[in-house]
Amino acid sequence: MSSSSWQHPFVNIFKHFDISSSKRCVKQGDISTIIDRDLKSVVYRIRGLVPENNYIQFPSESLNQNLILTGRLFYVLFRPIYDKYFCIHIDILTHKQHLIRISLSNLYREFKTTQTSIQFPYMTTGTDIHWSVLCLDLQTILLTYMTNEHYHMIKSFQLCGNMFVKNCFTSQFLYEPGIDNDTAKRTGLTRAGIRSLPRELSYPIDKSETWHDKYDFIMFPSMSSLMGKNPNEPFDKVGNVRLPTPRKLKTDDQNLNQIEHDESFPVTAQTTLVNGQISTSITDLSHITHRSVSPGDNQLNWRTYNNPVDRFPSLPTINDSSSSFHNNSNDGIHLFVHPESIRSGCSMTDNSDNDLALTADHSQQSHHLKTLLPDPILRLQTVIGLSSGFNNLLWTQDGNYVLYSSHAIVVQMHIETQQQWFFIGHTDKISAIAFNSNSSLLATIQTGPNAILRLWKFENRRCICAIRVLNTHDLHALDFGVGSSSSSLVVVGHDEQSHTIISVYNVLNVSKYSMELICQAITNVSITHIRFIPYDTTKFISIALDNIRLWRIRNENDLKSINILVNNIDHLEYSDLQFQHLSNNKLNDLIIYIATKSGHILELLYDERCIIKVHNLSDKIIMNKGLLFSISALACTNNFFITGSNDGYIRVWSIDFSQVYIEAKYDQTICGLVSSYDQTRILIVTISGSLNILNLVTKSHLNLMRTHIKSITDIDYDDIRKQLISVGQDGTIRIWCFRTGKQLSEFTSEREIPLIVTYTPNRQIFACGFNNGTIKIFDLNTSIILNEIK
Repeated sequence: MSSSSWQHPFVNIFKHFDISSSKRCVKQGDISTIIDRDLKSVVYRIRGLVPENNYIQFPSESLNQNLILTGRLFYVLFRPIYDKYFCIHIDILTHKQHLIRISLSNLYREFKTTQTSIQFPYMTTGTDIHWSVLCLDLQTILLTYMTNEHYHMIKSFQLCGNMFVKNCFTSQFLYEPGIDNDTAKRTGLTRAGIRSLPRELSYPIDKSETWHDKYDFIMFPSMSSLMGKNPNEPFDKVGNVRLPTPRKLKTDDQNLNQIEHDESFPVTAQTTLVNGQISTSITDLSHITHRSVSPGDNQLNWRTYNNPVDRFPSLPTINDSSSSFHNNSNDGIHLFVHPESIRSGCSMTDNSDNDLALTADHSQQSHHLKTLLPDPILRLQTVIGLSSGFNNLLWTQDGNYVLYSSHAIVVQMHIETQQQWFFIGHTDKISAIAFNSNSSLLATIQTGPNAILRLWKFENRRCICAIRVLNTHDLHALDFGVGSSSSSLVVVGHDEQSHTIISVYNVLNVSKYSMELICQAITNVSITHIRFIPYDTTKFISIALDNIRLWRIRNENDLKSINILVNNIDHLEYSDLQFQHLSNNKLNDLIIYIATKSGHILELLYDERCIIKVHNLSDKIIMNKGLLFSISALACTNNFFITGSNDGYIRVWSIDFSQVYIEAKYDQTICGLVSSYDQTRILIVTISGSLNILNLVTKSHLNLMRTHIKSITDIDYDDIRKQLISVGQDGTIRIWCFRTGKQLSEFTSEREIPLIVTYTPNRQIFACGFNNGTIKIFDLNTSIILNEIK
């Protein structure tokens, strides 16, 4: 059986390997055969409290035997038992003879991958669970999640309770339920690799029923990601989504066009007969061979370009989660079979005048070019970089992730695993990011001449709106209104005469190119921080180096302000502001705390519009001779105040600033502080490019990242140690772990700037060239300079 011809066109596993034979199959635990009333045939019921103790396994000795099933598509005909757990384990041999286990279970709560395993959570929807055909594209899964691993064969698999299972089979062909062979051949589905589901492996239906009304077809990776349906369905989750049946349409051209673009049609390649011609309910079949991966979805969401794009990818509205998002600006790097035809078949939108255009038009390519697998050939995995600043840090509400910007990318990092996800689309440095009240929306702005404001759906990292703020450039501050029903967003930038422009938007109903502008004002007042007053979307406060102002929107579109005077203290420079935590929505008692660079904390009573108290913290801190105490960042909890200062200290103060509870020393000036939602941890960023977390309960410290703070001039890669080395204009030489992005060591040059670096062939030493013409050779093991050439 060394030849695979016996496996064409498919292998009926239960029949070929004789499920009743104990020599070729193991049935462990509570396994029984019953007659299913819906299928009217024998099925196997697997059940038990512990799924791993109740299973059907092929072959009987998984360690010594091999199924040698070469079909890339693995089909399971099964029905999960409601409110019970089940697992499916498939052991795969790659071309390198590495054994990798792919597991699918509703026990798993999140996607997980290691060097030898991939685990997918199975998400159920509702209580009405049907018999399903689950199709796993094993080759695509390996190409997506494993580096340089290619599918070869299935060695063994296990079906662990609780489920009913009719059969399993493998094939090289994609079998589509609900159509017959004649229809598949006549419409060209067979040429595209799609065939009718074999009768012996299908489910029975009456003449008055349709297949998709009664059963479910689950393709993973989903046909929606292969053929461009709903991208909001994550690629790292599998689910028994109920597929709708195509409606009967009239035969005019308008309705034929409706078939092509109707989002209510099933995510499978199900077809419907219209006037004797087959119309697909998804996209043209030529799109099957054209796929790309979005880095914005952790490289997990396959998608297809169905429609030509004009200036910007098609985006859903905020109120319609099912809207189609056919294109994505977060495209990967693609290789084509005929690269010489790309020039005529691909049109890249000119970005010189409009930074909204971020996507190539691949609609014509898909008809003439075939992509090489894996596609895209490059995917963003790790970003080592941090844009320091008070406006670029956020916590998620569950406290498991932090968000920060790295030049034109927003990075979402898991605190424990330090795995990264990305929001990609900006074309210049991101200057500020902000969540709305329930963290469902993320707003981002960028500096530079193109004042782009982007609104993202945080759950799936999709940009749902991108606009240019009118008459503005160099956006640098923004904030969402505070409150469960708030839909206001304020953005601050400059015009060509360096005047400050304040724009207030309504984000309740947005489209891909537009957002309702409530009001816009031009002022000579400088602004560095701006915050909405809690529970009042018509008022906000701003501070700058020399002023405090309260703003109010009158008559829905008229913006007015008043200046808050501070008596007895001259020439204050304001550095941060925070609100007192309110136990209720009463603004009469609201106190706004404002930090200054001279070491003062001001208490502003909002209801009275006046400063009621000034705390001079510099009198309580002993500084080194010649240094002045300056507060650069401020955070507030119910019980503490936290200050970051120019001496590199984080200090946790009592609520009245009478004493310091905790002092933590960092390497450089603190430039940003953000408290977690549970108020137990503080996210800290320093001007040296260090991102840290301080736990106020355990008093423990965690470093998340260290980065260069100026331009990187050169890098080199050590393939033996799997390390990167980089040099930058900040005068540092840094060595990084290639897999994790963690900094392993750092060399600092105070008087000269390293420009170029390279590892020697034996990889035990490296050489670095400096701007003064010096070449120095360093030993990696001892971190000493072995030689210096001038």
